[in-house]
Amino acid sequence: MTRKEDLAWTIANTIVSLKKLAASHEEQFELLDKEDMGNCADELALEFDDSFPVLKAQWEDAGLTKHQIEALSAVDVLLGRMSGSKNAHLWTRKALENSEEWKQVRLLAAKALNLLPSEKNPARPAD
Repeated sequence: MTRKEDLAWTIANTIVSLKKLAASHEEQFELLDKEDMGNCADELALEFDDSFPVLKAQWEDAGLTKHQIEALSAVDVLLGRMSGSKNAHLWTRKALENSEEWKQVRLLAAKALNLLPSEKNPARPAD
């Protein structure tokens, strides 16, 4: 795989993970069940964490704008704040459904998705 192909794959995986983070709690429950992720919502965040750090380190080479990487970083920062044993209660199905933190994750993920290229909008927005 060339570097360009690798970055395209990373962007695609980041977009897939953002779609899961932006989904309604009902859709997230279905994903957890369908993908055999169990009861733990952290799998949704881990998928984002698998691709975003690579993208963050190479955002200019990936053709992303500063505005786009800032929107992605906002999702990453919020998920980071939610992490740790003191926040274990945020990684349950009940939290996915009811917590303000997950409502904010959905909002930030949706905003980031709207800024990224898609089948409907293949062009990147300008800064």
